[in-house]
Amino acid sequence: MWSHSRLFNPLRFKLSRKSVYNYLYFERGIQSGLSLYTDYRWIADLTIPMAMAIIDYLGIKRGQKVLDYGCAKGFMVKALRWLGREAYGCDTSQYVLDTADPEISSYLSKDLPKIQFHYTICKDTFEHMQVKDIKRLLTNLNSKVLFVIVPLGDGKKYFIPAYELDKTHIHKQSLYWWTDLIKNNGWKIKSAVPLVPGIKDNWNYQREGNAFIVAERQ
Repeated sequence: MWSHSRLFNPLRFKLSRKSVYNYLYFERGIQSGLSLYTDYRWIADLTIPMAMAIIDYLGIKRGQKVLDYGCAKGFMVKALRWLGREAYGCDTSQYVLDTADPEISSYLSKDLPKIQFHYTICKDTFEHMQVKDIKRLLTNLNSKVLFVIVPLGDGKKYFIPAYELDKTHIHKQSLYWWTDLIKNNGWKIKSAVPLVPGIKDNWNYQREGNAFIVAERQ
């Protein structure tokens, strides 16, 4: 369990429009027109295979520390811990932290822990954040490896139209825009590909619709 002494304070990394990430967004997103979520819940048959794919792709060893930044209710944290990885989650939505599974709620926080991670996962998170907040996170993140998954666009619209339905999405940028942003804030790009088997397979019907970026701290 994290103690307050192990957390950055008062430094916080804020997702944009964080007040939107509430009951309506996660549980009634389609009905409210805010997101594609409905009854956001743990589905082991989906999350565990994805966690296994992430472990295999990045080479995460048992016992290594992993941060899921923008973890929501912590489902990826739960799956990674079930698979023997020391996973933690960070999210600025009080709603998801309050409704997280008690099994892993003690590993979730609004604050970044003051420990070094082997890996940080930012899956479907950066597109929600203001550029200044992404830069601050990239600069201060205490992690050896960064894995970013983002939807891609041409600057005006997403290549996968369904991404337009989330009203909190800010950035509809190209792969080069994202890699430049990461490179210019303290990271070296190791790989950037449009597909990783087992991760977001149901969103890969448009080949260039997503980016899977692995970077190492410079």
